[in-house]
Amino acid sequence: MKDAFEPYDSEGDALEEMKALRIGDVPIDEHIAKYKMLVTKAKLKEENPVVIDLFRETLSLSLQRQLLTLEKPPKTLKDWYEWTSRLDNNYKRMQRILGRTNAGKSGKKDEKKTEGRKWNFSKKDPNTMDVDVMTVEKQERCMKN
Repeated sequence: MKDAFEPYDSEGDALEEMKALRIGDVPIDEHIAKYKMLVTKAKLKEENPVVIDLFRETLSLSLQRQLLTLEKPPKTLKDWYEWTSRLDNNYKRMQRILGRTNAGKSGKKDEKKTEGRKWNFSKKDPNTMDVDVMTVEKQERCMKN
């Protein structure tokens, strides 16, 4: 019964999803849980080095750098999960502490957040009409003509 209603290539679908998975804005523990689910769905063994490498690629570059520059980098997938969670949680704790400290000293919390940004992208809708393109004098001339 299970075989009859199971998707044709669920293992392949899970593998493709593993390749496309990126950490994004989800909490690290949720990301790890999703990855574990995909490993099980793809019917892969956790000892497989490819599975570990795929997990590493789902992480941000800064987190990968932190993990790979440890004195003893993780070897097993379980170690990768533990160290990733530990480092990410420590980083977020540090950010909260620094945020509280900086906000308490200056009182300008919003300025601290935007201080490090180098690009200022305007969020203008490209389909909006430019009604103020002409100056008032040019509008009057056009209306007289």
